Amino acid sequence: LVRFLNEESQSVSFKIKDCHGAIIFQEKIISSTNMPHQINLNGFKAGKYQLIYSDEKIEMAGSFLVD
Repeated sequence: LVRFLNEESQSVSFKIKDCHGAIIFQEKIISSTNMPHQINLNGFKAGKYQLIYSDEKIEMAGSFLVD
C-alpha cells in the first residue's frame, strides 16, 4: 500500500523486477493524497523482488520478499 503525502498530483511509475532483473509488473498512475494505491501481489511466486518507484523528481528502489 502506497500513501502519497504530497498534495500535488503528478504522474508516478511503479515497476517490479524479479530476481533475474526482468520487469514483471509496470504501472503508471496519477498520485492523489485522497486515495492510497495498492499493488496486488496475488500470483507472484515466492522469492525476492525489487520495487522501483519514480516520479518527475526522484527514483527509489527497494527489495521485498514474497513467501
